[in-house]
Amino acid sequence: MCYLTTFTKAEIPSAPPQCAYLCYNKNLLITILEKVVIYIDKKMIYFFKNESVLCIVAAFAGASMVYVPPSLAYAGYIDFRVLALLFCLMAVVSALSQIGTFHVLSNHLLKIAKTERSLALVLILLCFFTAMFITNDVALITFVPLTISIFHAAEQKTRIFRDRDANSCG
Repeated sequence: MCYLTTFTKAEIPSAPPQCAYLCYNKNLLITILEKVVIYIDKKMIYFFKNESVLCIVAAFAGASMVYVPPSLAYAGYIDFRVLALLFCLMAVVSALSQIGTFHVLSNHLLKIAKTERSLALVLILLCFFTAMFITNDVALITFVPLTISIFHAAEQKTRIFRDRDANSCG
């Protein structure tokens, strides 16, 4: 009979060959498991650092389930029509972004606004007056990609001017 937990490294050569093989495999398995646990711990820490909001929301959702137990009535709380409309709006905004509409609009707005302050004013007023006619979530879904496109276009223009100025000095 071979009891794997009673062997030490010094006792393995005196043990029968099958026990030594089993002990070696046990040590190898323990080493692999330790490395896997360390790897998983690092991944979990990385995930918690990068997705802290998700983890906090999940913790609060779990805590709220203590007070209001989950039931099939939850499905009735979701307005699938509104979710479908928002999904369609995101698809349209993505299509507009793909065909370059936001790029054209951002270049036009950058021509109008000569300074950063005037660009901020244009963006704020554009969102303000548009939000009077559409809801806030629709305004966000529409104007966030436009703002990102404006920042990318502005960064490219400043990079071009910076490179041109650096080359003209030298």
